[in-house]
Amino acid sequence: YRALLGAVLQASAAKSYLDKQIALSAKLCELNPEAATSWNYRKRATLANHNSENTPIGELPADLRVSVAEAELTVSEAALKRNPKSYCAWYHRRWVLDTWIGKDFAVKPFDAVLERECTLTEQFLSLDPRNFHGWGYRRYLAEFVGETPETELAFSRRLIERDLSNYSAWHHRSAVLPACHGSAAIGGGDAESESRWRGTMGAMSAAATHIPADTLLEEQDLWFQAAVTEPADQAAWVYARWVSGLGSRLEDPEARARVREKDVKQAREVLALEPDATWALVHLANALAAPLDASEA
Repeated sequence: YRALLGAVLQASAAKSYLDKQIALSAKLCELNPEAATSWNYRKRATLANHNSENTPIGELPADLRVSVAEAELTVSEAALKRNPKSYCAWYHRRWVLDTWIGKDFAVKPFDAVLERECTLTEQFLSLDPRNFHGWGYRRYLAEFVGETPETELAFSRRLIERDLSNYSAWHHRSAVLPACHGSAAIGGGDAESESRWRGTMGAMSAAATHIPADTLLEEQDLWFQAAVTEPADQAAWVYARWVSGLGSRLEDPEARARVREKDVKQAREVLALEPDATWALVHLANALAAPLDASEA
């Protein structure tokens, strides 16, 4: 390993980008996915070897751009198989798409690269549902291609149905649901949608006040299905509490009451099946204690 690292460092210092040296850097990235120097070397190498005249990337032949992108993504994939939570390997994927694909993502042959990225990311998240690097990259892809929030909402549901304990999928759903009712697309370019998608829970809560009661009632059906199946699993109950909080801030008193009544009804149904279900008891207590006046929420 030391010999390999030394060779890459020497090539980097000499700004030498021979094929054999680039191959050594690929091996180093696979052995140590956090070898930042090797990843940076590869970035410089691709630009030096394929764009020595500093031509705007968008003006280079499409086949060349796809070839470079696929080669770099393959190296990153090998590194992620060794360490799925490597900062450097995930960041390198972003750099590849930003640099070598750019705004042409929807045009052939670039669209195939993006399609594979979406599929691969879903596979990584299926293997490790709590890989926050993978979730961050998924959100990056959604923003990169201008994906609709509804698509991401469907994605979160697929993962939840596979694993009811997938906290990250529930959280992802709480992030995209507000966007479905306040933004045409994720990362649509305006500051508000950016904060909604990337920002803090406080920013998302402000957007979430626009979610209609009928949608909240549908979300109650979703968490109820999970709670009935696994009453002791906290993941669905945390989401249920979030939905309840939105319901308590609805301006229409009748709509607010509908959400609250359904909360009480569903918690009691779970308790009828599992009398010792702690999270159902907590949820029922919170629902009964919820303020009737939205201004008190």
